[in-house]
Amino acid sequence: MALRGSLHEFELAEIFQLISRDAKTGQLVLSHQDNEAFVIFSQGAVVAAGTGEQNLQTILFRYLMSVKRYSEEELNELLYICQGEMRQFSQELTKRNYLSGNELATLVHMTIEDLACSLFLWDEGNYRFDSLEGMDEYLVGGVTFPVDAITMEAMRRSDEWKRIRQHISGGTVFSVVQQPPAPQAPASPLSNPSGYVLSLIDGLTTVDGLCEKSLLLPYRVYEILFGLWQNSAISPLAVKRQQVKPRPAPSGRPASEVVAAALSITAVAVWAAALFCFSHIAGDNFLHQTTIDSRMARATVEFQRNVRKTAIAALQFRSLRGYSAANAKSLVLDHLIGHNDVPLQVPIATPGNSIR
Repeated sequence: MALRGSLHEFELAEIFQLISRDAKTGQLVLSHQDNEAFVIFSQGAVVAAGTGEQNLQTILFRYLMSVKRYSEEELNELLYICQGEMRQFSQELTKRNYLSGNELATLVHMTIEDLACSLFLWDEGNYRFDSLEGMDEYLVGGVTFPVDAITMEAMRRSDEWKRIRQHISGGTVFSVVQQPPAPQAPASPLSNPSGYVLSLIDGLTTVDGLCEKSLLLPYRVYEILFGLWQNSAISPLAVKRQQVKPRPAPSGRPASEVVAAALSITAVAVWAAALFCFSHIAGDNFLHQTTIDSRMARATVEFQRNVRKTAIAALQFRSLRGYSAANAKSLVLDHLIGHNDVPLQVPIATPGNSIR
């Protein structure tokens, strides 16, 4: 008997319940666009689940290669001897001490639960169930899940996933707040998943990058990160930057004092220019008015040029030193301006003295 339809018509939980109620044995296939996933049932209980990229074999291989340090060639050779049958392959792994029976059971239990629950996030696509015989070959480590246990855990994770994603995105980068003491041995993703995820955090890798590096599935990685964050063991870099206290300003005049000094210099210079004009007009009766205006214009342009050069030099000084210059002399000593560029040194004309 074959069941098929759209997930718009029936939710995945209802399909699981129907298969469990009739104690069916077979394979449920989900498809949406280019994505495909499967769930294996044996007499109404879940015994395997996966997608084209993630399944028990791929995760088991990654665990044996990254944690147990076996080569891919060695594992493929053993899988070939077992004719690709996962149940026989797992038995050979424990028989040859590649991993213990407890390790195998824990890994299988975690993998099937994570993969099956992740499928409940699918809200679009089609489903097809084919009743088949001989599905016991997928029963690895004696691990089975009642449908009720899967559906209840999946609903809990669905709500929790929405809550976690409000705070953590795939692009979030975490850093360790306080490095824990070095353990005797590397943290295991099975016996110490929190310590394992914590060991992957380097302050550079995004959450999506941690999921790619980790042996754990994305939901479990997000859940562990959220728990570590709540316990103040880790912190997002953005939040961490906000908590950093500003460094005290180096010794030197504050920016407000520099601005006030510049305004004072400008006021004095304007007054000097006005005095120069008055003195020059009163003391030099032999110069024509046009000559006086010309000299005043040149003096004003020269003064404005010096003010601009001094302001630019002050910015360069602050950029190089990290603090503001105490006075114009500091700018001269650093060869940022010359003695003749200081605004206060604009010559003031007196009777009988002309500007050259």
